[in-house]
Amino acid sequence: SLFDDSGRWSPDGNWISFHSTRSGNKDVWKIPVTSDGIVQGDPIRMTFGSGDEECARWSQDGDWLAFEYTHHGGLDYGDGLGNIGMISVEGGEVISLTDDNFNNGYPNWSPDGQLIVYNSKRFGEKDIFIRSLDGGYQKRITMSTGVDEHASWSSDGNYIAFASDRSGNKDIWIVEIPDTMSLE
Repeated sequence: SLFDDSGRWSPDGNWISFHSTRSGNKDVWKIPVTSDGIVQGDPIRMTFGSGDEECARWSQDGDWLAFEYTHHGGLDYGDGLGNIGMISVEGGEVISLTDDNFNNGYPNWSPDGQLIVYNSKRFGEKDIFIRSLDGGYQKRITMSTGVDEHASWSSDGNYIAFASDRSGNKDIWIVEIPDTMSLE
């Protein structure tokens, strides 16, 4: 059945991104809106993969959407199971940020737009990782025996909040990002 989910306002307030099954599988879409939420036109399909693309997040400058994708045996944007990609809001080719079969998901942009935080099962359980957009820099920032997921940055970029069941309950945790983890 048709569904639209995970609506997110663009930083300028002129668009809402969402994922939808209106094309069959889950794809990332955007729709123009006024600042008070009145739809100004038709939805625009942003992704066209053979599997599912979802959980899109706007870059701080509003020029890019990062999202999670899963393809079912295809070689569209990579052939991994649960990976991170990004696409210009003008459309075009998807840029794969991961394609390593480690069930990567829930991307979120750093405030300066230089890093993506996401969860991955690279080492068994879901942990939180950060990586640069060019893939040259990647760090694991949690090493829990529990599931760490759904991360987001503080507005100053010094902390990451995430959900974890490491204590036996699903709680919100915060980790400081030390200066040694910067790109410089």
